[in-house]
Formats: sequence, C-alpha cells, structure tokens
Amino acid sequence: MDQRKSELHREIIDAWKFFGDVVENIEEAIAVFDKKGKKVYENRQMKKIKPQVQDYWLKLKKEQRPVPIKELKVNRGYFTGWITPLYHEGRFDGAIVSLTEITDLIRARQELESSMKEKEALLREIHHRVKNNLQVIISLLNLQASKADKKTRKVLLDAQNRIKAMAMIHDAIYEEGMEVDMQTYVKRLVHNLKGRYKLYNTSFKIDCRVKFNLETAMPLAHLLNELLTKFIKNVPPTKLGIEVKEYNEEYQLIISSNKAPTAGGGG
Repeated sequence: MDQRKSELHREIIDAWKFFGDVVENIEEAIAVFDKKGKKVYENRQMKKIKPQVQDYWLKLKKEQRPVPIKELKVNRGYFTGWITPLYHEGRFDGAIVSLTEITDLIRARQELESSMKEKEALLREIHHRVKNNLQVIISLLNLQASKADKKTRKVLLDAQNRIKAMAMIHDAIYEEGMEVDMQTYVKRLVHNLKGRYKLYNTSFKIDCRVKFNLETAMPLAHLLNELLTKFIKNVPPTKLGIEVKEYNEEYQLIISSNKAPTAGGGG
C-alpha cells in the first residue's frame, strides 16, 4: 500500500514537472493571479515582458467573465490574448493571463496603412493636376467663346460646362479622398449652372446623401449635367428637385420639376 502511495506521489510530481516544463517553454506568456490580484506564478516569457494588466484585472473582477486583450503595447512590442477567471467550488479564485506576441503583424499592418496613405496622397495629387489641366482648357474655351459668333459661342460654352462638371469631380477627389460626397458635388454643380444660365427664380431641392468612387461619380456627373441643362434651358422651372436614393441594392436618380424640359434643350 505504501509503495502504491509512493508511486502515485512520484507520478504526480512527474506530471507537475512535465506541466511546468511545457508552460515554461511555450512561446505564450502565462501568469496566474490569486483572487486579490497578486501574481502567484509567471512563466519565462511573462517574466521577460512584464506587462501591465491591472486595468484588465479590474474589468475581469467586475464582470466575472473572460476579457480580451486586443493590442497590449509592451516596450517596443505588441501582444494579444485573454485574462480568464479561475473558480474554486463555484467561487471566484483568481485569473490566468495568456499573451501572444503580434509585433510582426502590427508592424506589417502599420506599413500597409502607411503605403496606402502614400498611394492615396499620390492619387489625390494626380486628380489635382488633372483638375488644373481642365481649368486651363476651360479658360481657353472661354477665351475662344468671347471672340466667336453667337452660334459658336453657344457650342463652346456648352463644352466648357461639361468640362467644368468633370473638373469638379477631380477637385472633390482631391479635397475629400477617394470617394465623392454627391450632396456637396451636386450643390457645386447647381451653383455653376445657376451662374451660367442666370437662374434667379429657380429654387433647388437637393437630396443626394451618398458617396461614390470615381468610376461611378464621373458618369453620374455627366448625366446630371446633361439632364439639368435640358431642364433649365430656354424656359427654366421655378422648382427643381434632384435626388439620389438607394433602392434594392441599386441607386435611383430622380429629377423632378414643375415644368417639362424643352425638346431642344440639350442643344
């Protein structure tokens, strides 16, 4: 009987030694706290990094459930993991903290974000230059229009109007980022058309609270410019509504007016 007890004692000691060797040599940092928050054990990795987990401990003690540690900065590294409650006979008895190093992942993400910012800055600069080039074309058309006869002037000013619609999209990309706020854009477009066609008695109601990328915003800008020009030429309406709304995962453009557009309005 005594021999069996001795063997069991030895097996328990060996098991604990094996467990200790495993925990000491794994890559994860492990620490155990008692119910008062005092650290009673930490493995080799935890001793190296010495993280501050007091805030997580307080949250765990209050909520009595596992608390995620998402991005814990320790010296020059980053760690993620959990602080998990321990129970004895149904009562809270402490917690175990396990942390895994994610420094390489965080740095890779930071480098990617930096690269994306540089790329976006470059693209915005390109859009700024395109806008400036279009402004030069607009100025040249305006100069030509001032010297042309009435019919030619009309054609040149219509072309200028279309190019302005394009330039404003590139300007919006430069100012706002890679998406165009259509509410702001349509207001600018309407302001341009009101000046061009002297729409002193026309009120506009604009509801275009969506954002589009360049591939969508540019053709929509052309379409809006052409449709609005049809509505306001010759006999402008006193009320004009412009709306873009989402419907069944698609978008609808709605232009409403108290007067129908003239047949030759697109001229």
